Amino acid sequence: MTLIDSNVLIDLLIDDPKWSDWSLAHLEQAALKGPLLINDIVYAETSTRYLAIEDFESALGIANVSVVPTPRTALFLAGKAFTQYRRAGGIRNRRAGGPFLSAPMRQSKNYRC
Repeated sequence: MTLIDSNVLIDLLIDDPKWSDWSLAHLEQAALKGPLLINDIVYAETSTRYLAIEDFESALGIANVSVVPTPRTALFLAGKAFTQYRRAGGIRNRRAGGPFLSAPMRQSKNYRC
């Protein structure tokens, strides 16, 4: 199985003159090895190119790409890794996780920015 990065799909959606051939070749190789997958975040990032959800779902079906949820343990560990990165001097991004994360989190009583 291969989890596809948003940039690879976007290369194909916009037919990027520099990267679309590379992205297509790598997706074709990955498809020979197993299922092509995207997660919730990749879905959100790449679906913006479509006006209707049905059109996006159809494109994913034609490309034989399946959507799988990100396991909560992986999300939790990603947060811990980010904390470690920040403590080691990593650059802080002023955005609070973008709209995908910040809107639902702000509704939580445990939200801290």
